[in-house]
Amino acid sequence: MVNEQGDTKELYFDDGVSLEKIAESGQCFRWKKLEAGTYLVPANGWCAILVQKTENTVEITCNPRTIETWRNYLACYDDYSDTIREAEEAITQTGAADEYLREAVKAAAGLRILCQDLWETIVSFVISQNNNIPRIKSTIELLCERFGTEKEFCGHRYHTFPTPEQLCNEDLTTCGLGYRAEYLESIVKNTLAGTIDLRTLRKSDTGEARNILKSIRGIGDKVADCILLYGLNRLDAFPIDTWMKKIIAEHYDGKFPIEHYSEQAGLIQQYLFYYERKEHGK
Repeated sequence: MVNEQGDTKELYFDDGVSLEKIAESGQCFRWKKLEAGTYLVPANGWCAILVQKTENTVEITCNPRTIETWRNYLACYDDYSDTIREAEEAITQTGAADEYLREAVKAAAGLRILCQDLWETIVSFVISQNNNIPRIKSTIELLCERFGTEKEFCGHRYHTFPTPEQLCNEDLTTCGLGYRAEYLESIVKNTLAGTIDLRTLRKSDTGEARNILKSIRGIGDKVADCILLYGLNRLDAFPIDTWMKKIIAEHYDGKFPIEHYSEQAGLIQQYLFYYERKEHGK
């Protein structure tokens, strides 16, 4: 096995970045913490080592040919400033300051929406339904270890996320998927057959892509919106899980004003989700 080495560069984020908050945000499941502020991140068939340097900079060690892929993955070019300002000035339906959202924005400062591989996102969030984050992580890691390709980067061994071809005709029940194994086996077969077309999903607008995703067995509203947000970078998607239902019921009288943040509602959702879990336990 070739131990691939990488070059080290610095990435700058105008709106700030926090590797710790991204790792704990529930949007990614394969980040491995090496030490405080340092993460081993396998994604898109490659691996990188990320080190938090300042509130706006991250040091990245990666294959030099993949630096642009990592910039896109980490949303280096995404501008959150308008949404952050709107959230900081938000008011409730009664005209009072939306203190909950303002506190959420402060608590989640530096959190970014990753632009993840679509196939990996589909599989990961099908696994995530009715599940908890530690178990999701262990299940996905087992899936990668058994069916992905083993590689080595800067002395660290890792596995790529398995492709549909690598998962085809395999016994997925051995990975602790439970009833989700049946969903995943169906998704693999239909993707290879072309019934599920990832290229069509990428080209479709958000509404059409959501309908396509919801037509897939094992994907409902919440999982579809997670795939839209994290796998297709559709920041207008607004996933609602049990945490978000609790937030909306307790702080917004049963209806969150998504329309105020229509273009980047998913970013607001991420701030709220992170803050609620941070405040009331993971």
